[in-house]
Amino acid sequence: PLAINYVRFSKRTNYAGLKEKYRISEKDKIVIAVANVRKHKRYDVLLKAIPLIKKEIPDFKVVIVGEDMLQKGQNLPSFKQMASDLGVSDSLVMTGYQTPDVLQQLYSMSDVFVHTAENEYQGLVSYEAAAMGIPLCLSKIGSHTSVFKEHAFYHDVEDYRKLADNII
Repeated sequence: PLAINYVRFSKRTNYAGLKEKYRISEKDKIVIAVANVRKHKRYDVLLKAIPLIKKEIPDFKVVIVGEDMLQKGQNLPSFKQMASDLGVSDSLVMTGYQTPDVLQQLYSMSDVFVHTAENEYQGLVSYEAAAMGIPLCLSKIGSHTSVFKEHAFYHDVEDYRKLADNII
């Protein structure tokens, strides 16, 4: 694996004000995903899992740290449109790009980390989340399974039901 700033990402930090800023209630369970939204990141799988998760955990938010690159970069429907079509917009928070300080705060307030990519060459965000001690829900691809082995929950890339079970 490539190196991350372990000193930074091995300790939780104060996140005061972030929940208010992003309209997240104190009782919400938070899933964080950190990556620009592109087709190969397979956020569509995460969106499909949301209704299943909400049946078990009604107070639930997904925080996406990154930019939507689908429409402008890949000529696909926007992430916002996909979420609207699935009726899950109220469960999503998109923060856009964040500095390392804010990213550390966002990780600190999160309950579960999700990475749904169909391919991943570096996986640094998964290493950061692992260093923070956040449970990992990862797609079952070699760059995840070879590093995290039995220390993560895995789902086949298209299996949104298993992803929902893993998050729950």
